[in-house]
Amino acid sequence: MVYMKKEQKIILIIGLVLIIVGAISMVYFLIQNRKLKKALIETNFNQINPKEFSFDEVSNLTKLPTDEQPTIVRIKDAEKAKEQSFFKKAKDGDIILLYKKAKLAVLYDPIKKEIIESGPLIEASSSAEGTSD
Repeated sequence: MVYMKKEQKIILIIGLVLIIVGAISMVYFLIQNRKLKKALIETNFNQINPKEFSFDEVSNLTKLPTDEQPTIVRIKDAEKAKEQSFFKKAKDGDIILLYKKAKLAVLYDPIKKEIIESGPLIEASSSAEGTSD
């Protein structure tokens, strides 16, 4: 059996306590970060039921994946989203089609009936993905 000096035991206990406190803090801040992201998404976007959206207008303008149902959201406050280059030309009321399997995002203006932007869907720890929660 290995015997430790009293100082070594104290250092070991302090180290373990610091590791536990660090792990608890990390989990707490990750949860808070997720809540903040979700709140931002919910205040900035409204999810739309795919049955209430006509894909014909968009599919006439571009080829859309047919093997999956997209997440569809309407932008409430475009100013909040304009930090990201994908949303630079977006305005309130525009529609976003998110195809997770095909990794495609399409920004559509239902008033002008035109595609404003399209590109790869980049999932950064559930940023866009969080809209379907």
